[in-house]
Amino acid sequence: MQHNAFRMFMRAIACASTSLLVTACGPTEAATRADSLQLVLRNKEDSLANVARRRAADSVRTDSLADVARRWVADSVRTEQQRPRTLSLFISTGTLLAAGSTLHPGVNLPSAGDCKLHGRVEVVAGGIKDVQVLVLTEDDFRNWQNNPAAKVSQVFAGGAQTITNIDVRLPLSGQYRLILSNRFAALTSKIIRGDIAVTCIGSPMPEPIA
Repeated sequence: MQHNAFRMFMRAIACASTSLLVTACGPTEAATRADSLQLVLRNKEDSLANVARRRAADSVRTDSLADVARRWVADSVRTEQQRPRTLSLFISTGTLLAAGSTLHPGVNLPSAGDCKLHGRVEVVAGGIKDVQVLVLTEDDFRNWQNNPAAKVSQVFAGGAQTITNIDVRLPLSGQYRLILSNRFAALTSKIIRGDIAVTCIGSPMPEPIA
């Protein structure tokens, strides 16, 4: 709108100047000077058009930079969400598991996600080299701890054996226990080694519980 108003203003000046020049200088000189005024007007119009184009280009560049920034933030969030988060529950080259005892490290999953409890346990010494490996929810663990004969839902259950490999999904949020049990042995202690962890993708870092 400002550009159109300026153009109309310049044309009005040119027309007024042309009338005055015809009166003061004669037709030929008036025509020459009118042409000069028209050239100045065109130059001004071209300058204004160039300014408008530059402003439009700058606006496009600003929008493009904003889009790049938004995409970068979105990609960063997506990458962070897909980064594996791992909590070690048991790692040892030789741990004594006394007769009738258990180890029961726990994990809290703040929200549901793609979580797995995975690893390997081996009995390296003691009796016939066997322990039982279980994975229970916190509630089921308390019931089982108070009464081994209690009916509980087992997320994972390995028999009394020398080597146990675990790879089990934990699809729901909440608290879980990994149980390494020598509870069935009245007299014989065991020495165990292994590496068991919980890894989650697309959810917060799993948290240890006492």
